[in-house]
Amino acid sequence: MLGHSTILSLSGLLLLISTAALPQRNLSPRETDLMLPSTVQVSGTVFDHRGEPVPHAAIFHLAAASASTDEAGHFSFSTRVPSFVIRELGFDGYFLRSSEAHDVRVVLKPSSGNFSRCTGNDQRERLEGWNTIFRFPRIDGVKAEKQINDVDYGSRFYLVESSSKVQRRGILHGAGVTWSTGAPSDEDVWSSVEYSERTFLWSDCRFVDARGTTKEGRYWRYIGYFGESAMYWDVDEKTKALLDRELDGVCIQSSHSNSAL
Repeated sequence: MLGHSTILSLSGLLLLISTAALPQRNLSPRETDLMLPSTVQVSGTVFDHRGEPVPHAAIFHLAAASASTDEAGHFSFSTRVPSFVIRELGFDGYFLRSSEAHDVRVVLKPSSGNFSRCTGNDQRERLEGWNTIFRFPRIDGVKAEKQINDVDYGSRFYLVESSSKVQRRGILHGAGVTWSTGAPSDEDVWSSVEYSERTFLWSDCRFVDARGTTKEGRYWRYIGYFGESAMYWDVDEKTKALLDRELDGVCIQSSHSNSAL
């Protein structure tokens, strides 16, 4: 699953490495088009809301791997990726454009996201058999499709009801050992001219709720953690509003544990 043409595209691996030379993976044609024409040097220092440096903050969406800040909260590396996101547990993600990231001062804000806990009386949709914790509301205009099971994951679309079968858009919910890295795709991050992200904990899970707007005026959104996610992409403003109602209504069932995060 390496691109939206195959339903999902993977973000950078959940791997912390030094901020030296970063290896490259094979890029999709769309990702190649989004890369900067030449390498740029990016650098900066990451602080928390109290003005203290943040050591070991993770830097994601660098094509093949992730980097991290040093003990003083500093980072410096060369790259052709157009943008990247800095993440640290307890804080919202911070989006930076590579062409503007020269000795920048980054101040992380405390996490602002949250999900509600499901109640026993909720009538909600879920994936069966994959230890999932997302539960989806039933709202007018969105239809839950049949669950699809593969060897390593299960998935289901929540599609906007329409008389046209060709252009139906919706949310893809999936879970399994090969499903989600816990972050949006590189392609979505790199294509965004506007980007926002909330990161927060539930039990032992670190959740990311990220969304963006492309230069074409199309919208995407990702919510998930390592092993489970729900997302939509390439939708117009009207469809976005309906699908956001669906995602904003998601609740969490059980005290799922995820030691990988």
